[in-house]
Amino acid sequence: MAISKKEESTLKKHSKHHSKKHMNEMKTTMSKGKSFDKAHKMAIKKVGLARGGLSNAAGYSPVMGNNKFGYPSGGIPVKKGGK
Repeated sequence: MAISKKEESTLKKHSKHHSKKHMNEMKTTMSKGKSFDKAHKMAIKKVGLARGGLSNAAGYSPVMGNNKFGYPSGGIPVKKGGK
């Protein structure tokens, strides 16, 4: 199934906030007939979030879980050095 011009336009705007890997996954999923929203959620679960995925901020470790919208979320404080 081909991606419509409207979907192409939406994907172009969306690409400013997400990695090439994320966008390629979305395009592949949408070309198989899934909606933009469904493709977005599937891409997040498969390849991660915008430009690097979950936070790598010092002092936090990602928690593998999803919020009520299906997006990865959260982080738990950890001591310096991982102890």
